[in-house]
This record gives sequence, C-alpha cells and structure tokens, in this order.
Amino acid sequence: MKNNLEDQFWTQIEKLEWQTDADYERIEQYLRDNFTISEVIRLKDFVSEKVNLLYYKYESDWLGEPGIEVSDDSWGDLLNEVVGRGKEFYKKITVKKLQQMADRNDYFENFSYSFQFTYDLDREEQTPPPTKYLLISQDQGDKTQVKKEWFKDKSTAEEKRKQLRANYFDVIMVSEEQASSIKV
Repeated sequence: MKNNLEDQFWTQIEKLEWQTDADYERIEQYLRDNFTISEVIRLKDFVSEKVNLLYYKYESDWLGEPGIEVSDDSWGDLLNEVVGRGKEFYKKITVKKLQQMADRNDYFENFSYSFQFTYDLDREEQTPPPTKYLLISQDQGDKTQVKKEWFKDKSTAEEKRKQLRANYFDVIMVSEEQASSIKV
C-alpha cells in the first residue's frame, strides 16, 4: 500500500513538469485547479519528507570538505529541485551529481514555493471566521502614527488594506478575538 501511494505522489510530481518549466506560480495554479486542498497538503508533506531525507543523507557532504558550495537557502533550493525532477532523478542522486548541479547552478528557486498557498488555506480551514476585522496601520513617515479601524466584512477590510499598502504603510488585519491580545 505504501509503495502504491508513494508511486501516486511521484506521478503527481512528474505531472507538474517542474523539470521542463520551473515556474512555481504555474504549478500553484495547476494544483489549485486540479486538486483538493487536502490532496495538495498531502503532496506537499510528501515533498517535504523527501527533501528532509535528502537533507540528512547529504548534510555532512554539503558542510564537509570539500563541501557543496551553496548557501543554506540554495541548499534548500537544490534539494527541492531534486524532488521536483521526479522519482528516477531522486533515486539516482549522488554527492557528485549534487556537486555538479551546484557548480553549474543547475537548479531553480524553489519547487516548494508551489505549495506555499496551502499554509494559509490549511489555517483558514481550521479557524472559524471572525465576526469583525481590525485593520491596524502604521505610517512610518516623519511621525509614526498607529490607526485602528474596524470592518464587518473581510473584503472591505482587505480592499482598505490594499490601498494603504500601496502607500507603503505597515498594515495587519486581525480578527476581533486576536485584537484583544495586541498592544498598540
């Protein structure tokens, strides 16, 4: 059963075609259009698991002598690239191949970005919608000013937030429940 499920995940990854077009926004849209949120989250978890296995398997090679010449951030990009290229590529990866990919800059930033939208969606599914929305803006001009404004519906609050962000204000939007713990 586990191998069958794992094969399904690898098939899904290969259908994302990261290797031919490393466009995580395109992949995000494909995921949104073709998968349920829970399916995307399971796929994201599978990708994370495979990246973590690579991380621990090759960490000493990355950090050792002579090492694999990439930063922490690029190391994550490189490992995600390996998973994004599919099962056969993943199974055949070696220290030498990782070194060559790093030396040739033969990887993109970052397959895991394709799944970032799930973090907010997963949290939204678990959190009941607030009854009111508080918009807190802070002008960083000559004199810092904090302004609080309540809205009954989320879309109005988000529209106001977009307007303020266009003027480079720091803006956060929280629910009524969350607002009670904020000191401004």
